[in-house]
Amino acid sequence: MRLFFIKILCIIFISTFVSFYGVDLIVMKDFDDLLSSMVDISSALFAAVGIWVAYLYPEAISVLTERKNVTLMNGIDHTRKVEKLVVNMLISASVLLAILFLKFSQVFFANIPFIVEYKIIFKGVAIFSVSMMCLMQAYSLFSLMLVNVSFISRLHNVKGERQASDDL
Repeated sequence: MRLFFIKILCIIFISTFVSFYGVDLIVMKDFDDLLSSMVDISSALFAAVGIWVAYLYPEAISVLTERKNVTLMNGIDHTRKVEKLVVNMLISASVLLAILFLKFSQVFFANIPFIVEYKIIFKGVAIFSVSMMCLMQAYSLFSLMLVNVSFISRLHNVKGERQASDDL
């Protein structure tokens, strides 16, 4: 969990850097396609993670309730995978909510005199938010890819063990 917070701090640092130096270079209209792509990616990721959780959660619960034919290590492994997947699901949901809030703010608050007067500050906050969402979405995608690679590796290990026991 500590490593997760270090990663979040790195994402915050990078987003702050991008917003500070990009506030004069970035045009807000350019974010529309990016936000649209992020909604698509986040929705797909949310669905994929939901399928994984539906697959792993019954196994994780059976580890806690049945105790037969399941080793403790296997149970811990499933619990960690479910934990990672739920974090990915929360990140995807957070990205979707943040995009919704950003679009809502863009429509309803854009012409308020206070916001127009301090437009550069609000633009910096928007750039920070979008870069945070992009980096968190990338983290979530890489994490899901690692879970998939782990699953394939586990399948190969089980297949190899079965072949070895069949050869005996």
